[in-house]
Amino acid sequence: MWAIINGNKSSSSEGMTMLEVMVAFSLLAIALLGLAPAIIFMAQMNTQNQSMTRARLIMEQYSERIRSINYENMFITDDGDTNDLANLTQPDHADTVIADGIRYAVLWNVKDNSPAINIKTIQIYVVWRDPTSGLTKRINTLNYKAAVTR
Repeated sequence: MWAIINGNKSSSSEGMTMLEVMVAFSLLAIALLGLAPAIIFMAQMNTQNQSMTRARLIMEQYSERIRSINYENMFITDDGDTNDLANLTQPDHADTVIADGIRYAVLWNVKDNSPAINIKTIQIYVVWRDPTSGLTKRINTLNYKAAVTR
């Protein structure tokens, strides 16, 4: 701050006044309040991405299990309704996985002899409720399992 004394400019050694400090802190607070919604949004997106990644990992684990088992295994039997690959209310098989405090429903439907004889089509769904939005989310994949003939 410059003070004019006897017509000369001289440097004031008194420092900042209390009013200047209050104005500076007020401007800083307004700037940080402007960033708060962005920070909250980023935290929510991070949580959503973590739950989506966990769901994909669960789905991949079930796909790998299907690939590793025998064609006649009970884990991939059809319930008799061959038109239900997309049926989530009465799936052929269901399981629950709880990870990071989130309940993931793993559902899979099997269709025998599709798309050809001795091939099973298996549709796997992972369904969960997103912790940040409360919305139900779903991912799915399609697998094929062929009978091994020797």
